[in-house]
Amino acid sequence: MKKILIIAMILAIAIVPLTTAAPEWQDCEDAGCTGAEYTKFEPWPVADGTTQAGVTITNTTTTSFDWESERPVCGIFVKSGAAGDNIYTYGCPGEYNGYGVLETGQDISHVTFCFCDDPGDEIPEFPTIALPIAAIIGLAFIMQRRKE
Repeated sequence: MKKILIIAMILAIAIVPLTTAAPEWQDCEDAGCTGAEYTKFEPWPVADGTTQAGVTITNTTTTSFDWESERPVCGIFVKSGAAGDNIYTYGCPGEYNGYGVLETGQDISHVTFCFCDDPGDEIPEFPTIALPIAAIIGLAFIMQRRKE
């Protein structure tokens, strides 16, 4: 039984990826920012002054908004109505704000901001840290029980 538990813990460690990859999402690809990190505001409208991933939304209506960002924005994907999408492509090095330029004419469903830069040191996801630590603690427990 103990051998099976040890093998299962070793396999769990081997299966869990120890790195996190930047998400690649269709909205960012459509905005010309392949492989970009992003933040998505949904549902819309959001409250004035809402900040997420360094992007602050102001002057929000169902069809327009202003924005400011702490990080350079490569593109913005605005999903609005059955007619489709509005895509604003800035390229890199990117833009840091937009005022009154995102009038869609239709109610907005969601807005995705795609960033140019790497945000720096990312905090790993919980399983990336928790599973190896749990495996080590489990192995230590088994070794201690074996000595007794």
